[in-house]
Amino acid sequence: ILAQVAAFHAQGEGLEICSRLSHRLHHFFRHRVFPEFLLRRGEELMIVYHEGYLGVSPSLLFRVRGSVVPKAMVWALPCMLVAMGLFVYWGEVDDTTSSSVGQAWTGYSFILGFLIVFRMQISYTRYWEACTMTNEMRGEWLDAFCSLCSFCTRDETKHDQIYRFKGLLMRLLSLLHQGAIEKLCLMDVQDVPIIDPTGLEPEYLEFVMHHPDKMEILMTWIEQSIVDAAQDGIVTVAPPILSRAFHELSRGMVRFVEVRKIRTYSLPFPVVQMIQYLMIFHAVVTPIIASLIMYNWRWAGMLAFSSVFSLWCINYIAMEVEQPFGDHWNNLPVIQMQLDFNKSLLMSTNRFMWRPPNFEIQASGRKFSKGAEIIHMTDATQALSEGVFEGKYRQSMMQKQINMDDELDGDECANRSVFNSEEGKEDIGVADETAVCTNQDMLVDPGWRRRSL
Repeated sequence: ILAQVAAFHAQGEGLEICSRLSHRLHHFFRHRVFPEFLLRRGEELMIVYHEGYLGVSPSLLFRVRGSVVPKAMVWALPCMLVAMGLFVYWGEVDDTTSSSVGQAWTGYSFILGFLIVFRMQISYTRYWEACTMTNEMRGEWLDAFCSLCSFCTRDETKHDQIYRFKGLLMRLLSLLHQGAIEKLCLMDVQDVPIIDPTGLEPEYLEFVMHHPDKMEILMTWIEQSIVDAAQDGIVTVAPPILSRAFHELSRGMVRFVEVRKIRTYSLPFPVVQMIQYLMIFHAVVTPIIASLIMYNWRWAGMLAFSSVFSLWCINYIAMEVEQPFGDHWNNLPVIQMQLDFNKSLLMSTNRFMWRPPNFEIQASGRKFSKGAEIIHMTDATQALSEGVFEGKYRQSMMQKQINMDDELDGDECANRSVFNSEEGKEDIGVADETAVCTNQDMLVDPGWRRRSL
């Protein structure tokens, strides 16, 4: 680090020294100073934790990854040692002087605490607003896709066109969601998974992959594909109902624009600058004040440590949650969001998603007007595993088929018995008596045809 600083100084690039030095120190402390088993760098960015039965968990207390405690210790421990050393150096202090100094230090700490809590409140609001907007964006686009899949025609002659439409829409939406994550994140997101785009025109795919306006291009293609599907008879719903899908796509785009402001705009510069000035001044003055107002060196060190440690912890927490799409450990799980979105899109290829299930009223053994029986979910799961539902459903289907066959036999009997006209008697002739006898047998036993078959 010192060699790099000297090299920058020799080249006249003094303005870059601070930023480069800060980055190198960050990398050094993050990957070399702390033990590997404490950092757990192999886990995902979103930290999953358990507070324990009594609200205290050892694994939570001693976890370093994503914690602000080590960084606050960098300021608190030196302040504690300096406060104890100054108390020993100065010895006894006048009570009048220590009282006036303590009052001034209390007022200063109150103002600084107010600013830090104000920043913490803004950062917390930004964090949960980012969570809400990203999930609403995902929900709007996914609901639009499900609606368009439901709006497709059931004509068997257009199955190939339906497959192409759903496949195109699925891949464009996956690219759209990936583009949104790429625009929001400050870190490198080259490994964000997408649905395999094989089958798309290579020229179009190459054009959109690394275009700075990827979102606008993909949204235009999606809307054009929907319009083409409606004109080709693939999407057969009425235009007012189809417009719902366009509204959901546009609302998802609006959510993306709203959440992008969190990634683009940080806290105002004067607020952050003033907080840093006041925090550094507080860390410098607190050991001196603690050594003057306390009556022994132990309490002086404790006061300096607790005051500096608490304020710096709150400030670092605000810095962590202020940018949910940054490059720190407490990011939002954007990779997992993309994976869940892809899985939801691929669910449409399942054969059970092509039509709703049938329902047999007689399967439950009671009339529809009598209502339905209420059972627990565990009982329903057990009955499903034992095949109870399947047996009742198949029995109801068999009974329904028998009823349909009986109705068909009755219709055939009625059609064959229409021979009382004069022309019919002349054409039938002698076979009338046989026909009458046969029809009488059919009326007595309508199931004779089914048994003979």
